[in-house]
Amino acid sequence: QTCISEQGAKLNVMRDAHLLLAKLLYSQGSYEDALSHLNKGGLDSLTERPLSNRIMKVVAESFAVKGLCLEKIPPSSTSKYKT
Repeated sequence: QTCISEQGAKLNVMRDAHLLLAKLLYSQGSYEDALSHLNKGGLDSLTERPLSNRIMKVVAESFAVKGLCLEKIPPSSTSKYKT
């Protein structure tokens, strides 16, 4: 709970915690929960600024995990046309 608090957000620990938790949830098969944590971690709203190599690796892995999760979750559309 401490990492996800307001104080953790100031230290950018919250983002890292959400992205790493998403990776763990993916490995456990909780694809929707993993996507939720990727969204909470702000994966799609990262701004261009210098990041450490460790954070760059975590972000790259998070994008890969997001793609893998999206492949595993069936589309919510009820369209009669198949994609």
